[in-house]
Amino acid sequence: MATISRKWKRWVAVTCSHGADIDPRAREAALTFIDRWKPDQRLHLGDAIDLACLRAGARRDPDEPDRAQSLMDDLLSGLSFLHELRPTIYFHGNHEARAVALTHSGNQVVAYAAGAVMAKIHDGLARYKTEIVPYRGILRESVRNLGGTAFLHGALFNVSAARDTAETIGRHCVFGHTHRVAVEAARTHADAIGYNIGCLTRLDMEYAAGRRATCAWRHGLAYGEYLPDGTGCTVNVLTLSPHYRLPL
Repeated sequence: MATISRKWKRWVAVTCSHGADIDPRAREAALTFIDRWKPDQRLHLGDAIDLACLRAGARRDPDEPDRAQSLMDDLLSGLSFLHELRPTIYFHGNHEARAVALTHSGNQVVAYAAGAVMAKIHDGLARYKTEIVPYRGILRESVRNLGGTAFLHGALFNVSAARDTAETIGRHCVFGHTHRVAVEAARTHADAIGYNIGCLTRLDMEYAAGRRATCAWRHGLAYGEYLPDGTGCTVNVLTLSPHYRLPL
């Protein structure tokens, strides 16, 4: 009988780089790791931009500091990181979803700005033939699979988001959104583990400074190998902060 050899492929996932708010140490460490790991699939799980000036609170309050944040700096920084990452799959996160929603704003200046940002991002990724995944929270449209493991931006924000997302999806899943690092098993008979992979943004972002949960934010990424036939996927979560010393 002939031996059947299944070839494993490599993947890496980063998330929540937040445009101009990306942390320089985390950025360098992530790109260095990717260069050494040489993955076949490079995933950005969302929030590649921040758009603080388009937050509802910033738009309502003329004295809100985020109102003065540069839309252009945020966009150019986000594009620069995506250009170096060259993702094969790019997920819209809740920050991209905000921009998409604002393209229908009754304020035409806001609508134009939001539309221009998303057009620049999509046009920039077109040269790499990147698959773009829309943001639909925890619904199926927001999920892509590698080797039977689900990848998504994430929508749950409680302290047990890793466990609860795994229970909702019903299988192993890799996601971001909370900026925390956590690995938790689902409370089900199904073999499902949630991998919350941290972020690449600054850990002292102003608009989150009043939330105690912000103290739990960590820089991180995830990597592993998968079988294209959907029968296997390994997941490793690499916490970068505070040392930024890479294993490869």
